[in-house]
Amino acid sequence: RTLDYYRNIEGIDWQDEVIQTGIVQIHNVSVRGGTEQTKYAISGSIYDQKGVIVNTGLKRYTGRITLDQKLSSKVTVGVTANYSGVTNYGQVLNQGAGSSSPSSYVLFRTWAYRPVTPDGTDLLNELVDNNAVNNSDFRVNPFIDLENQYQYNTTNLLSGNGYVSFDITEDLVFKTTAGIRHENVRLDRFYNSKTSQGSPYNPNNVNGINGMVR
Repeated sequence: RTLDYYRNIEGIDWQDEVIQTGIVQIHNVSVRGGTEQTKYAISGSIYDQKGVIVNTGLKRYTGRITLDQKLSSKVTVGVTANYSGVTNYGQVLNQGAGSSSPSSYVLFRTWAYRPVTPDGTDLLNELVDNNAVNNSDFRVNPFIDLENQYQYNTTNLLSGNGYVSFDITEDLVFKTTAGIRHENVRLDRFYNSKTSQGSPYNPNNVNGINGMVR
């Protein structure tokens, strides 16, 4: 085909396919109150972000409870508990998917994947560019690859501390504190045949369709 042949063919702008308008939603709530002997505060928030790249985003949930109780004119106790749950998902842009070649990175393949074809192939539904499949250059359809990525990183953090305060004299106070912290991190991955990591066309893929939970 000559260059003139392609002048009237409408190509695919892959940036339009893989880049979307990001949306962020933030919700906060808090309650405070008490008496002269008891003080309490409860707060929580939800943060929900849809990334600018297809099938990427982050969700975060946080909560906090604080309670202070005056047991007597000299003794005060208190506890504070905090919770944070964070989940981010989708292909990380600065990490290669399936290999270390430049074409394994999301933005590179978005810019490098062919926008037109001489034989009328439906590029939007084409899984790979068969003319660019080798050990150093593996180009998959950037939109299909992102849509099928199942990568979730979840971190749950629970922490708490408490104290006891005793007024020995007007100018001398004894205070002791203790705390606890528990963190759980979980990674979920599943790569089907339409992803770079699980594609049977990927010459660097020795695991086939694969996944893990850690």
